[in-house]
Amino acid sequence: MNYKALIIEDEMNNAKFLNYLVHSYSPSIEVIGIAIDLQAAKNMIFKKQPDIIFLDIELGNNNGLEIFKTINPNDFQIIFTTENEDYAMDAIKVSAVDYLIKPINLEEFVAAIQKAMVNLSRQSNRIKDNVENSYQEKSQSKLSDGRLSIPSKNELNIIKLDTIVYLKADGKYTIFGLTCGRELLSSLNIGYFEKTLNSERFLRVHNTYLINLDYIQKIVKGEGYYCVMENNLSVPVSRRKYQILIETLGV
Repeated sequence: MNYKALIIEDEMNNAKFLNYLVHSYSPSIEVIGIAIDLQAAKNMIFKKQPDIIFLDIELGNNNGLEIFKTINPNDFQIIFTTENEDYAMDAIKVSAVDYLIKPINLEEFVAAIQKAMVNLSRQSNRIKDNVENSYQEKSQSKLSDGRLSIPSKNELNIIKLDTIVYLKADGKYTIFGLTCGRELLSSLNIGYFEKTLNSERFLRVHNTYLINLDYIQKIVKGEGYYCVMENNLSVPVSRRKYQILIETLGV
């Protein structure tokens, strides 16, 4: 994943050196600009929305810390770059990723970048989890009217429960087989739907399959067990689930 970085530095040689370090040792990070004063920095932040900010504290007659009167430091990965060691406590207060003393040490720079990228990756995963949880809540809310919401990557399909013949696990995704012969791919795993759907109507008969009991045509015993569904699909039944299936069907 690529990230954007902004350099706030009034000494152009220092700014160019930072730009060189980012370009040479962090190919997944793009420097989107260099701001030499606070006003330019604010404009670039609001316009370009960087992920990482390299902040020189002493910007001419101004203090770089003043920028936090306008922006929330928690919205960015802040890496301090300064010749002065007296601002370490301020760095802690704004949860800075690191505090680099000029001249910048290469190993310390690389370590700071890696910490920033780890933090950004964790944030991205939390956002992804929140989106998935939101989809799950939407799916549950539709069950009361005999319908189910099936979230996929780019859309949300609403289907009637009595059109579902089976659900098939496909890694962390789920494939829905419908009475019309159509298949839908959901971004949620089959374990979620096993908990969500009515266990009197839908039964997990195998690690891979969850079936609608209304559409079983026959159960076959051979070297193993399997169900033949209404669409002539043969669904494997594990030995452990076979007795539960029989008892659930009352046969």
